Amino acid sequence: MGDSIVAFYAADTGIETALYDLYNANYISHYGPTSLGSGTYTYEVWVTQPIGGVLPGIPVDNPFVCTGKGQYYCIKSVGVYNSVKRAIEADG
Repeated sequence: MGDSIVAFYAADTGIETALYDLYNANYISHYGPTSLGSGTYTYEVWVTQPIGGVLPGIPVDNPFVCTGKGQYYCIKSVGVYNSVKRAIEADG
């Protein structure tokens, strides 16, 4: 259970990083895998446009399909700790 919580928070860090960059108009389509702390936990993030959405600078050929209803962007972050993976998806 503890590994799952750390993996979740690693995924959350990826979401927060992508949201910060989107807010500051720094459009990055893929992050990572990025090591956190001692390198024992990582996150990997994809940012894509939802169907019909328009966000300049973000390619549409990302490896995941947006399942949310966001108008401008979709973010998926996968956190990993001790081989445990947890994912978070956000859209806006």
